Amino acid sequence: MENSLTLSVAEIAFFLSGAMVLGITIRLFIVQRGIRTTAAAEKSVRNADNEAWEKKYVHDLDKRDREIAVLQQQLRASGASIKTIATELNTLRQQYNSFEAAKELLEKKIRGMNKKNYPSGTDIARKSGVAAGV
Repeated sequence: MENSLTLSVAEIAFFLSGAMVLGITIRLFIVQRGIRTTAAAEKSVRNADNEAWEKKYVHDLDKRDREIAVLQQQLRASGASIKTIATELNTLRQQYNSFEAAKELLEKKIRGMNKKNYPSGTDIARKSGVAAGV
């Protein structure tokens, strides 16, 4: 007798569905494995990008911190110079006020001297006997 394989339609359908399930399982396994490797590659790229961004960010922060420190130092120095300038300004104002007071006093004295010591032109004409109207 010849060796022959006889399968019914139900058995063929059963084996065919089993083969399809096996094929789909293998395909999903391979795709999932590919997703994992691409995800790992993407993650490493993202990590590298994040590290580069962090380095830049940290560098920018350090740079800004140095700028802020320099500006604070300049502010302290300008604060000291402002206090010095304000003190000098107050001294100059006091000197100006005292000079103004001395000037007014001297002007009053000069006006008083002009009235006493230096008579006006009509007073001189009267004393000398010259008639003003002739």
